[in-house]
Amino acid sequence: MCIRDRISTPTPLNPPYVVAYRCRFTLTSDITARIHVSADERYELFLDGKRIGRGPERGEPRHWRFESYDMPLHASEHVLVARVWSLGDHAPGAQMSVAHGFMLAPEEEDLLVVLGTGHALWEVCHLDAYSFHSIEWPGDYVYFAIGAQLSI
Repeated sequence: MCIRDRISTPTPLNPPYVVAYRCRFTLTSDITARIHVSADERYELFLDGKRIGRGPERGEPRHWRFESYDMPLHASEHVLVARVWSLGDHAPGAQMSVAHGFMLAPEEEDLLVVLGTGHALWEVCHLDAYSFHSIEWPGDYVYFAIGAQLSI
C-alpha cells in the first residue's frame, strides 16, 4: 500500500466525525480477492451489507497497522462500504492519528482499478447522524511502565 492511495473527505472536517466510503463493482467470474485495509483512525468494512472486518489494530504513526481479508466473490454486482471515524480529542489515549483517511489495496494488481482506493471509483459521504459526548472522569490518572531488571 502506498500513502498516495489513501482517500479522504473532499473538504477537511473537524473531529469527531464519521464518514462512509462506498465502492460499487461488478465481476464477470467468481474470484477470491485478498485485500489489505487500513484507516486513520478506525474502520468497519462491509461487503454487500455484511460486516467482514474492522481495524486497524493499534499502532503508532511510524508503525501503522493494516488487516488482510480474503473475500470470496461471485460473478455479480457488489457493494463495499467502509465506515471510518476520526475522534480527535474524544479518542482514547492509545489511539494515535495522523490524518483522516481510508486505504484498501487488493493484492492482485488487476483488481486495483476495480477495488483499490486511489484507483477505483469510491464515493464519500459524511454521516452527520452521529453525536459525540465527553465523559468526565473524577481526577487525573498517571501510568508508569517499569521494565524488568536483570542481575548478571
